[in-house]
Amino acid sequence: MLDASPKGSLESETRLQKLAFLGIQEKGLRKFTQFVWEKYGPLSKGIWRTSRRMERQGLLKILEENRVTSMGDVYTIRIFELTDKGHGEVSELVESHKREHALIKELLLEYGNDPLDRLLNYVHTAYSPLDL
Repeated sequence: MLDASPKGSLESETRLQKLAFLGIQEKGLRKFTQFVWEKYGPLSKGIWRTSRRMERQGLLKILEENRVTSMGDVYTIRIFELTDKGHGEVSELVESHKREHALIKELLLEYGNDPLDRLLNYVHTAYSPLDL
């Protein structure tokens, strides 16, 4: 998904989780992980584990950035970026999965730039725990 992102990165672990869920639900991507319904909607521990494994293998950088809300509260956001090694690995996968790559690009065009609260609202109104 990161290589299909116009920025080459994705901000927010929550966004990554919701986009993966929507890719399965709306674009027909192969279900590669199990989701459970949590406070913020569908969540996959598999995505979390895979991203940490990719980071250990030098394929992914997970950056943490502190931000401040309009109320002055500080929070941390994770930014996911492929490394050069990660780009190399992904470009090999893209060649053999062109259809899926096109669907991911379509997904990112549709939802990738939505503010996180709008994305969360959409997922919460369009889906329920019964959809898992």
